[in-house]
Amino acid sequence: MRAELKHAAVKIVLCRAAGVALAAALFYCVGWLPLREAVRDGVAWVMRQAGFLTAVTVYEGSPALMVGGRQFYFTPDCTYVDLWLLLIPFLWKLNWPWRRNLYRVLSFGLMVGVVNFIRVCMSTYLYTTGQSWLVAHDLLDYLLYYPTLLLVATTALRRDSARQATGPGSGGAPAEAQRTPC
Repeated sequence: MRAELKHAAVKIVLCRAAGVALAAALFYCVGWLPLREAVRDGVAWVMRQAGFLTAVTVYEGSPALMVGGRQFYFTPDCTYVDLWLLLIPFLWKLNWPWRRNLYRVLSFGLMVGVVNFIRVCMSTYLYTTGQSWLVAHDLLDYLLYYPTLLLVATTALRRDSARQATGPGSGGAPAEAQRTPC
């Protein structure tokens, strides 16, 4: 019985790892140009509302924005779509129906998008008003990206571990104590 549990746990971890690899490959295979342009255009609107002169531009095929004499380039990383894609394997609950999981993943993607948009607007504002790029961009990025990734991934792995320890539908009884029909 214990060997079966170990095999199932390894299988779940490998499925999640394969999902992460697939997500990373998808991120780098797609240019995300429409999403990058949408972020740029949204940031331009916010900065105009804040009283800054802006100019929407393109630099070497990448969406760009001039604000207060400074040029900002919008790369795929500026969208946080990579974070959302990497989180999908950890957001997916194996015992939930497909539609409910899809709703969960899309809802989280919307949350990530809104938080990221606020982050990019704040970074643009801070850098335009004289903060260093390290403070205006990198610090905000690191404070949001990595803790979110670690929190969601460790929560999912702990949930998987607890589910394997108790077994599905056991009411909390250890898996070894369960009697299964042959």
